[in-house]
Amino acid sequence: VARLLDPHPKTFGGKIRQLWRALQLEWHLSKREILTLYLNRAPFGGTLQGIGAASWAYLGKSPANLSYSEAAMLAVLPQAPSRLRPDRWPERAEAARN
Repeated sequence: VARLLDPHPKTFGGKIRQLWRALQLEWHLSKREILTLYLNRAPFGGTLQGIGAASWAYLGKSPANLSYSEAAMLAVLPQAPSRLRPDRWPERAEAARN
């Protein structure tokens, strides 16, 4: 999540700031809250940001109604959103999910 807040620190000071933000998140939020924050802000390909937008755009349903395999497929998208988009590369998305 700290990378989402400061995505590309190029200096040593930037790396220290990113580390400090990550530590603050761990001190003040539960693991579940951190995961929720990440899933609501992560890129999912194209202009989609957040699990809700990706769920509706790719699968036409809310995140609460996803099957385990659909949730697993969406979970891998932030790793490489452009290369794993299920609307453009269904075979890549399925391979990454498995």
